[in-house]
Amino acid sequence: MRIRLSVLALAVLVTTVSAGPGAFAATTPPKLLLAENFPDPSVSQFGSHYYGYATGTESTRAPLATAPAATGPWQARGDAMPERPAWMAERAGIWAPDVTRRADGRYLMHFSGERAADGTMCIGAALAERPGGPFTPLGAKPLVCERGDGGDIDPSLFVDADGRAYLVYKSNGHQDEPPVLWLQPMRADGVTRAGHRVELLRSDRPEEHGVVEAPTLVRQPSQYVLFYSIRSFTDPGYQTTYATAPALAGPYTKSGEPLISRQSLGKSMDGPGSADITTGTDGRHAFFHGWLDRDREIRALYLVGLRYVDGRPVLEAPDRADGDARR
Repeated sequence: MRIRLSVLALAVLVTTVSAGPGAFAATTPPKLLLAENFPDPSVSQFGSHYYGYATGTESTRAPLATAPAATGPWQARGDAMPERPAWMAERAGIWAPDVTRRADGRYLMHFSGERAADGTMCIGAALAERPGGPFTPLGAKPLVCERGDGGDIDPSLFVDADGRAYLVYKSNGHQDEPPVLWLQPMRADGVTRAGHRVELLRSDRPEEHGVVEAPTLVRQPSQYVLFYSIRSFTDPGYQTTYATAPALAGPYTKSGEPLISRQSLGKSMDGPGSADITTGTDGRHAFFHGWLDRDREIRALYLVGLRYVDGRPVLEAPDRADGDARR
């Protein structure tokens, strides 16, 4: 299913469709996993445990939490990257870290951070011998910091069926340019670019409020599914939706449907989004954050189950994860 890099260099046409009938006959209540601040979560299963990483603060650069199963119990474990990257501003946390295991057995973290020189948000990388860290930043400069992007954030590494790696991320948009989600081919080390990036989609619909972010790419037998969030994270209507494509580089067709949202989870859920799609030994899951308190000071970690019907994602209760996903 992996297309060649020559095809990746082609321009990508993104199609949009009008919103179809709602995918949810009833709401699917999520499970609260961690009742403390854990925004922009990225979760993977390494060995017998689940590891979660989140956007940090001045005191905890890369928050870490672990659990023996997707449903928990989850426990905060401190800082996964105590050392500040050389190019990053002091007293600042990283944004939206994403961790994968490389072929050499080491653990690779991609993250966003504020460049000390000018305050631009850029993407960096770090390595660790264990999934819990400590992660050591790589290089004196960012991995991705494209001039004219207005900042680059929300990295997520995708490895296709043939083993080729790609970095999916967001450019914020500069001046009148909208935010764009990009696909960057990478070498096996996950830190060396292997060609030109390709646009997957951009913000071009009124319901997005000028925001597309937090991309996560999943391969299904018949198509690729690109999950992403729309609207501002401070908006109660912040949500995760998705687009599909027959080939990795597109064209991607936006579903026009809210997937993880107040509509699908229940009206009491405030600002659910920035979802990470995780497959583990106990099924498929979507981990995301939502406001825990009315003052909007805590973005807690939540979980909902996920399955696919004709290649399209559908939510279900966390304890009913799709058995087809079990390994």
